[in-house]
Amino acid sequence: MKKFSNLKISQIKNKLTLKEFIEIIKIIKQENTHALISNLSKDLIKKYLKTAIKSKNIFLYILKKKKLHNWICFTYQKRRLFDKRFSST
Repeated sequence: MKKFSNLKISQIKNKLTLKEFIEIIKIIKQENTHALISNLSKDLIKKYLKTAIKSKNIFLYILKKKKLHNWICFTYQKRRLFDKRFSST
């Protein structure tokens, strides 16, 4: 169980650093190749993540040890993930 002792889960409420954006985009593009989001351009993914962070209905979490290992974006209503109004409702 020791290898999990230094993991940290953080909810992103304000903003990501440039390094965190780059790491999340890398994970999306390399490890989630079948996901819809992986087919977006890097700029669109960054814009989506920024909008998700500002949303009251979407929650973004990252998992870190020394570097970012994974991320999750979830909502209680799945339509909110791609609703063009999701940042304001």
